[in-house]
Amino acid sequence: ADRYAKAMNPAFLGLTGRPEVLQEVARTFGVYYQKTRYRGAGDYLVDHTATTFVIRGGRLVLLLSPEKLDFIQNPGYLPRVVADIRALL
Repeated sequence: ADRYAKAMNPAFLGLTGRPEVLQEVARTFGVYYQKTRYRGAGDYLVDHTATTFVIRGGRLVLLLSPEKLDFIQNPGYLPRVVADIRALL
């Protein structure tokens, strides 16, 4: 997982470990993952939540998920995203 994540961006981390530990972390962060059956070349083998977490100094400072980035449906979320991004800069 870490090698795959770093191929996207060297700063990314992919979480690895014992299945029961990964399940607990997934529950804590409210994410879903499920390995799927191989369907053919180029197919993606893991279904998962598309949430982005940024952790800085041991604190969760930014959490983005596609449904929350729909600012028309969730107008109150935009100021939070802007504040979080400013905190990262």
